[in-house]
Amino acid sequence: MRASLLTGLLLTPLFLVAACAADDEGGADDGEDCSDGHCDVFTAKKLKTCKTAADFKTTDGSLKCTPCAAALADRSGRGFIPAFTANDALLKKVYMTFEDTNGNKKIDTDEITCPVDMPGIMAKLEKVDTNSCNGISTRVVSETAAKLGEANADYRAVTSRDCDNRGDFGLLFSSFGFSGDNGAKGSGTHISEDGHPGEVEAIAFDDVDGVFNYYKELDGKMTFFGSSADFVVHGPGGPGLTNTLGCANCHPGGGLNMKELQSPWTHWSLEDNIRGADKLVQNRAAYLGTLQSGADMQFQVTQAGNDKWAASKAKLLGEMTTTKLQVAKGKFTDDRMSAAEKADLVKRGMRRDLHATQLLLEPLFCTKQVNLNNSGGGSAIPGNLFATNRHGLRVSSKSFASADLAAALTAIGSNVPDVAGANELTTPFMTLEPSHEDEAYINALVAAGILDQNLVRDILMVDFTRPVLSDDRCGLLSFVPDLEPGDRKAAQIRDAILGALEREQPAAGSPGAQLLAHLKANQGGTPVDHRKTLQTYSSKCQARDAKQMVRDGLRLRSLHTQVVFGEVDARGSDVHAMSVFEFPNTMPRDNVRVVANAAADNVTQISLGSRWSPVDCTIVNGYVPPPAN
Repeated sequence: MRASLLTGLLLTPLFLVAACAADDEGGADDGEDCSDGHCDVFTAKKLKTCKTAADFKTTDGSLKCTPCAAALADRSGRGFIPAFTANDALLKKVYMTFEDTNGNKKIDTDEITCPVDMPGIMAKLEKVDTNSCNGISTRVVSETAAKLGEANADYRAVTSRDCDNRGDFGLLFSSFGFSGDNGAKGSGTHISEDGHPGEVEAIAFDDVDGVFNYYKELDGKMTFFGSSADFVVHGPGGPGLTNTLGCANCHPGGGLNMKELQSPWTHWSLEDNIRGADKLVQNRAAYLGTLQSGADMQFQVTQAGNDKWAASKAKLLGEMTTTKLQVAKGKFTDDRMSAAEKADLVKRGMRRDLHATQLLLEPLFCTKQVNLNNSGGGSAIPGNLFATNRHGLRVSSKSFASADLAAALTAIGSNVPDVAGANELTTPFMTLEPSHEDEAYINALVAAGILDQNLVRDILMVDFTRPVLSDDRCGLLSFVPDLEPGDRKAAQIRDAILGALEREQPAAGSPGAQLLAHLKANQGGTPVDHRKTLQTYSSKCQARDAKQMVRDGLRLRSLHTQVVFGEVDARGSDVHAMSVFEFPNTMPRDNVRVVANAAADNVTQISLGSRWSPVDCTIVNGYVPPPAN
């Protein structure tokens, strides 16, 4: 705890009023209590601050307000901490619950603690967050430890405290800046010491409103950066991660991120060989608890949490009208941005002028988030590089000999940044794939009757050989008409899009024409057999020479990597940089260059629009319609 934040706290009621006014500029004068029920995330007033003696009366240490205004700050664009944050465990337990050590049934000045650092927060939770606790768990991630060893590695950690039946995803802390380098000793971040690097990030789930709330310690204050719903409706208020609503840059869909989501969980402790992870956690057991695995991070944290948010998101956007959407957007203000910064947000798909029905369906057409995966292990090109691999749509991986991969990596000059001597990750052929977060949301729309699987597959199978970063499929979102919430049913949505396409009369062989054909067949009761399309395509891929397929697969992986890291001047829409790729050694780099018209067999060239042809599984530089079944 930073003593300066508490000096003089509660000496007079005027101090509290002044502190609240300074922090909550632009908010309403009266606070709102949302701790015991629903508080709409867009119309919520500010978090109630304790002002009078009656506010500090308690029987269990909990208050209906916070006396910690000086320790809190807002960067949600509202100008004040909203009341619904009182529903999440971070605000409720750390800044609205205290120990009544003298048993007088009120919280006295010397009993108020408002820690903002990770060790201090966890120490307080040990005292006030004790119901149905399953302990503290930490998962460690490092892109360097497996290759370089702990003496040359850096690390990050994700810590959960599962109490009060909220699950591991209910309260999360991300810590950045641990090191195994002996030169870091004494800095408080070396894995053999017990210090914390500071500026902890926290994500807390509000189970009442069904949203994640995002926080980061900045300048000695715990700063609220907005909720999942804020990110989806408004997007970031600036291009930086500490700008207003800055967390939306990495969490555009509002959910939890774990890039290497599925087996083999490359870069994650107790899965990849993350040497030093055990030492890092054991030396900080008081606030990091016990070491857990990447698999635990997937199943207990990321997927479990995103499934909860997906259901809330489907309900929120399913009931949203365009009028309500515009009103909700108007609740936020942006940072001052240059023209270039505004253009960057647009280019990265962060600021799209969508009506409510388009926003509802955007993740079906466009890539909101991605995962990294290799379903083929070290002996096969993963199927997720070839085609859509969600919602029951699959193609087979392509086997190769280890010598084929080694030769191809050498030919393109593959290397892993800052990992000397490495030309590949510990798991070969990690590639981008559609995220579980988006899949869970689309499944929630299906469960709500807004979509059905035929409509989902009809849309995903447009430009299906680009399962991620398809500007052709994303561009078709413009044909989604705005429907009233009561009219958002699968058949009505299908017919509305079909009608819009028919009015446009898309050219033969275009993405629009392909979608129109899918929807007409669906409407006529004989849906296109997409599995047969994939089987025919997969047979063409399997028939190709393995050496050439490895070459082409690595070229496409290079293209995707350069795009998401912002290393090429991508064109926007669905081909854009993603801020979640913060660490250069997450993926390999190479000598493959993006050019206007790359030759199909050029080892070190690729085009921005390159993809597998659905006709013969060769590389083409633009959209090609699939052959008829």
